[in-house]
Amino acid sequence: MNRLPTKVLCLAAALLALLSASEAEARFRPHDGNDRLLLQLSWRNTARDFLGIGQFAFHSNEVNDFFGVVQLSLALNEAKGILAAAQVAPINRGREVFVLLQAGGRNVSRRSFAGGIQLGFLNEAKGRFLGLAQLGVANVVNAKSMLLLQVGALNRQCRRSLRVIVRLGVANFSCTRTWAVLEAGLLNYGQGHSRALLQLGAVNYVKDYAGLLQAGAMNYVEDELFGIQVGVANFARTARGLQIGLFNYARTLRGVQIGLLNFSRHGGLPFMPLLNASL
Repeated sequence: MNRLPTKVLCLAAALLALLSASEAEARFRPHDGNDRLLLQLSWRNTARDFLGIGQFAFHSNEVNDFFGVVQLSLALNEAKGILAAAQVAPINRGREVFVLLQAGGRNVSRRSFAGGIQLGFLNEAKGRFLGLAQLGVANVVNAKSMLLLQVGALNRQCRRSLRVIVRLGVANFSCTRTWAVLEAGLLNYGQGHSRALLQLGAVNYVKDYAGLLQAGAMNYVEDELFGIQVGVANFARTARGLQIGLFNYARTLRGVQIGLLNFSRHGGLPFMPLLNASL
């Protein structure tokens, strides 16, 4: 009757001895060479290159290149290159990140991110982002990027271009060209070219817009509008399409204005209530 528990205890003791032998250096001092380990578990794990199941640390995991399933710590994960299913910590930093999930308070990819999802309070892709989604309070992409979904209180894109299917935020900022099926927020602000099929917001302020519909309380296009504007007040330097609102203004009109007050300096009539057109 007592043989089974005895065998289990012996097996557990053997396993602990094996892990102890393979991880003795990981517990007490940093690794200086290439590490091909089943598992690293300690207060702080450091290695030049890691190949195994995972690193688990109470403080930090710091490695040059990580190839494994998961990198998990209670403070910091740092890797120049990482190929893993998940990287989870309050702070995750990587130069070239290839993961299904990067989750933490702050997630940073310095050169490139490819794979799945960045999930955190602040998600920052300083290089190219090619993945499924950025989900956080603040999401930043600084290079040419493609993703399916970007959701946050603040979404910011600078340099080069952003291609996204759905972009949802309290405030969406774009410094250069943006392509989207849907961009929605209280404020959508673009200093570059906006190519959103649907742009919905309380205030939409962009350099130029080409798409199906720009709708909001106020829509302002600095340069050219190609599409439909619907709002309380609509402004465009050149309107090529349709403006519908209480107040519509176009410096140059190449389309139709429908509203209570319609103004156009070139094309159509300078002032015309209800309907103004220039084809």
